[in-house]
Amino acid sequence: MDGLVRLCLLNAVIFVGTGLYLPFFPVWLESRGLDAAAIGLVLAIPMVVRILATPFITGLADRHLPAGVLLAIVNAGLLAAYALLAETGGPAGIMAVMVFVGLCMAPLIPLTDVTTTAYLHGRPRLSYGGIRLWGSVAFLVTNLVGGGLLTVLKADAFVWLLAAVAGLGAVAALAAPRGERELPVDAALAVAHAARRQRKALLALVMAAASVQASHAMIYAFGTLHWRGQGLSGNAIGLLWSLGVLAEIVLFARLGPFVGTVRRGLACVALGGGAALVRFALMGLDPGFAGTLALQLLHGLSFGATHLGTIAAITGLAPRGARARWQGILTACNAGAMAAATMASGPLYGAFGAGGYFAMAGLGALGMLLALLAARRISQPQSREEGGETVLPS
Repeated sequence: MDGLVRLCLLNAVIFVGTGLYLPFFPVWLESRGLDAAAIGLVLAIPMVVRILATPFITGLADRHLPAGVLLAIVNAGLLAAYALLAETGGPAGIMAVMVFVGLCMAPLIPLTDVTTTAYLHGRPRLSYGGIRLWGSVAFLVTNLVGGGLLTVLKADAFVWLLAAVAGLGAVAALAAPRGERELPVDAALAVAHAARRQRKALLALVMAAASVQASHAMIYAFGTLHWRGQGLSGNAIGLLWSLGVLAEIVLFARLGPFVGTVRRGLACVALGGGAALVRFALMGLDPGFAGTLALQLLHGLSFGATHLGTIAAITGLAPRGARARWQGILTACNAGAMAAATMASGPLYGAFGAGGYFAMAGLGALGMLLALLAARRISQPQSREEGGETVLPS
């Protein structure tokens, strides 16, 4: 099978798991007798683990194991974790197993990105966006199909379905093509030197990406509740969510081939921050169904352009031998910022309703400014590889 097809399948399988876990895992927890407070605590455990553990786990791909092999191992671990979870009873036991689930889930997406970008190096006719969009397609389809599965499957079956998808993820990771290997251990000093030169730009980039992605916290947490409060039907709310994901897919397909350098990547992050500023500032005005429908199209920029740009920029700025670790740092910072913004969203929404979106607009503006700062902090390239000029196919 062609390497490109195998990478597309890998991205799709990983996001099938996400598309099942996010909306339907709470249903399984409820079927085990957990109340709302316990469910919230259980769901928070993988988030905390992601913040603490991701950089260390992904860093193994820089020094010890190819990213695809490590990805297969964590998928196999996730399969075992879900199987163990299916046989576990009581909130305390479930919480203990969820630490293991969190350890295995945390590096899935960053390792998939590392595997993808490593394969793209030296293949100018391919683009990251054209591969990553299949993850979004799979996520959307899984959401739609999963709702139907709820009507024909018992809730207990969902954890086994998650286990099966994790097993497929392990197979897909082993089948994924191997890109260029990262630097061996004896090049550690060169890697450290290159990382020090770009550290300020990398840190500004990570903070920019985390700020823009965290600006989505309120709509993720309270969007459906707010729209229901406006009297919108379930079909109308489903259309709003689906339109955002479709906009993301289109952007990955159309913009992906052009985001191939660090500077273009940072420009995309700044564009995403600007789109988040506009989107959530207007959401704060409570624009009604038609206006919200139009604003959901900006998800393609506020999420999609930010993600594409971040991957391009971090691939170029982080030196070989440190890319997986920086992908892990990015994931951990995104998770931490999202958790903080989500916690703040509750009081904001309770006090101001739709007006709370103005704070999210502020996060978008902050991300845009930090992306521009990162562009100014890029050091002069010593070579094409270290300077981060051409990093992904364009």
